[in-house]
Amino acid sequence: MTLIAKYVSITVELCRITTHPQYRQRGASNLTVNILRNYLAEHPFISSKRNDYEDWSRANTYMQKASCKINFELIASIKNNMNRNRKTFDWSHLT
Repeated sequence: MTLIAKYVSITVELCRITTHPQYRQRGASNLTVNILRNYLAEHPFISSKRNDYEDWSRANTYMQKASCKINFELIASIKNNMNRNRKTFDWSHLT
């Protein structure tokens, strides 16, 4: 993840909130988020992380439009279905 971050000129932090390490992208401007989104659109994940990326991207779209207050519950429900909480997987990108 740090190599991708360096390549697209963004900063990520390695956090250890639980027993496993997590990467978090913090304090990024809309420009750097768009750079990351463009990179991941061109070089997508081929694991279940792609599902998380697509959800993150969708939630981020609401936040960039400054509609996060209006869509707070929708963004929260998207976030609550990510990572270990994911119950729905879409593997169509593998076909």
